[in-house]
Amino acid sequence: MPSNPDTFYLSVSAYRDKTQYPSLAGTSDVLSDDAATDLILEAMMSIDSYIGAGWTPLADDQEFIFPREQDTDSAGIAEIPRPIAIVTRMVADAILLKRPKGGKRGVLPQEISSESNEGHSYSKHSRTIEPLQGFEWWPREAFGYLQKFVRHGGVWAVDQTDELYSN
Repeated sequence: MPSNPDTFYLSVSAYRDKTQYPSLAGTSDVLSDDAATDLILEAMMSIDSYIGAGWTPLADDQEFIFPREQDTDSAGIAEIPRPIAIVTRMVADAILLKRPKGGKRGVLPQEISSESNEGHSYSKHSRTIEPLQGFEWWPREAFGYLQKFVRHGGVWAVDQTDELYSN
């Protein structure tokens, strides 16, 4: 696992401030800074694997997709796009909830398809578009945030496309 990128998608302090589960990650007493950093790195790797290749990174030797060439402010300082920071928090929260606690694996709300309680039952309707395999555990909102970052299609592998057709 990458250990120390120049720019994280979300800082540990920002994650602690924004987490939906402060009882699991809100302070360093509950989740150490090193463990929170590892959690954020794991979320970053998951996001990059979902987005895939196709973007030009800001630095040639950076390990992650973001920041990209276009992710700089007017002074040339790298910034992480807000949707990426939001999804990093969402995915980190989901990872934290899925981790085994007391010998039991966590269950995320989006993984429950039906439940019964005191004579009442509830079943979710299946969606017409399902998440890609391997990302079912992500919060559903995350896919909407990342939609504009996922590249589809391709480009010519030859720089001089006009040479292909000239006879």
